[in-house]
Amino acid sequence: MFAPTAFDVVWDGLVLSAAIFGVSTVLSRVTGPACRPEPPDEGGSDRLAVGWLAMLVALPVAHLTAVSNDPGQAAGGAALGGVAAGLAGRLAAPHASPFRLMLVLVPIGVLGRVLVAPALIDADAWRLGAGPGLLAPLPMDWAGGGLAGFALGAVWARSFLKPSTIGQNVASDAVSG
Repeated sequence: MFAPTAFDVVWDGLVLSAAIFGVSTVLSRVTGPACRPEPPDEGGSDRLAVGWLAMLVALPVAHLTAVSNDPGQAAGGAALGGVAAGLAGRLAAPHASPFRLMLVLVPIGVLGRVLVAPALIDADAWRLGAGPGLLAPLPMDWAGGGLAGFALGAVWARSFLKPSTIGQNVASDAVSG
């Protein structure tokens, strides 16, 4: 039975995070200023760190939705965690670029799998079918399902943001519809 070690999970997370960073950089350059919203006040922060912290909501959502270690459960848990992360991240930091927000989703998933999940139950019990759903999603699940869910959550968050009266693109029209 496949049981990745913590080193394997961290290594996969680093490689996938680097790939996502590359894709994010290319997308940011291709879309231009449409996906680089301006802060609300001159010199104000886009609250990127607050958005990243809000995205930690992906961990409990993935934990509650992935009830077994089946691959479909893992990808589904990561996707629903991504929806929650996209929604929370965009609401917490509406002036941050979604391409910058999504950079932290795979590291959050790796953090949950390596640090949080083992504290909830031992790996042997998980291999026998018991344990926390947070052990199910691997970095690949977070990179695939999680980022797909993130896009849906970011679009959903746009419906909660009121348009700016001064013509600033608060919720990046190029990405969120």
